[in-house]
Amino acid sequence: MSKSLSGCRWDLVRKVIKYMESKKKKKTPKQILENLEKTGRYVFHGSPFKILKFQPRQAFNSIKKEDGEYEKIPDGDPAVFTSPFVKTAIFMAVMNKKNAPLESRTGFSSNNNGNFEFRATQETMNQISEDASGYVYVFEKEKFQEINFNESVSHEEVEPIMFIEVTKKDLPEITIKDF
Repeated sequence: MSKSLSGCRWDLVRKVIKYMESKKKKKTPKQILENLEKTGRYVFHGSPFKILKFQPRQAFNSIKKEDGEYEKIPDGDPAVFTSPFVKTAIFMAVMNKKNAPLESRTGFSSNNNGNFEFRATQETMNQISEDASGYVYVFEKEKFQEINFNESVSHEEVEPIMFIEVTKKDLPEITIKDF
């Protein structure tokens, strides 16, 4: 004798099945961050350190002088710097002196078409172990002023709404360059 399933809550069954399938496909930190990026509601900051509140700090650009030495030039006023692009924050979180203490020569450039080039010297890449990690902090976009398509700043203390640990495997493609 077969029983009728007419009283079954199929909508609930579908939700349970969807939930169980989602547990099988655990998202990577990069995928979680990319999903947040797609909403357009957040900006991101990468750091090797755990930070509860962000204070404005002076950023610097390194300029190569004629004698081959590098000079640090202040980059605008002190601020908390963020990007609407997760890959920039992941790069900054992992590619730094904490993970490459002997030499950390890295950089990136981008254009208005969304094309990025992330670069590092071979010496820097040789130091980045498989377990190199850092943190990407997520902030509400409206608390920041857009400087250009790839950068927003806050001149006030700000708290992230969350942070996610990232590792070397989350990095964007990096070009090896001697610079």
